[in-house]
Amino acid sequence: MAIDAKDRFTYGHSKRVGERAAALAEAAGLDKKECEEIRLAGLLHDVGKIGLSEAMLTKPTELTRRERLIFQRHPVMSAEIIDYFGFASAEVAQAVRYHHERVDGHGYPDGARAGEIPVAARVLAIADAWDAMISRRAYRLPYDPDRAINELLKNKNSQFDDMLVDLFVKTIS
Repeated sequence: MAIDAKDRFTYGHSKRVGERAAALAEAAGLDKKECEEIRLAGLLHDVGKIGLSEAMLTKPTELTRRERLIFQRHPVMSAEIIDYFGFASAEVAQAVRYHHERVDGHGYPDGARAGEIPVAARVLAIADAWDAMISRRAYRLPYDPDRAINELLKNKNSQFDDMLVDLFVKTIS
């Protein structure tokens, strides 16, 4: 409810990310408990955005460097909110914290790479990116699905886990 009150886009996005992430986790052979935790992580992954200004969330142009640094704190804020209120397990909070990390180490908030990033966060990253690309944003029109697939494939082994991207593409085709 807090997410929906702040930004209707974020709430719908979070629901879709949770569903897609759970489907990818199931396709990857994760057990039922892990799939449900990933679904919950998808639902909660952006809850920290309630600490960001509405102007920043809906800005129709590129964020400034300062705004980008503030925005990049949202995964940490999300994980802290989950931990503070006990919404979910430590594994869910960890998946949320690391969902913007990249397998090449150039993500945020910690610059974690490949094996340092929990599998749940790697799953979440793909579902999050997919939904962001195919959805309209304040600053751009949605990508068509083929373009979004090409972006995922282009970013295998840099941004995304290669095996999970291949599996994701198979599940949506």
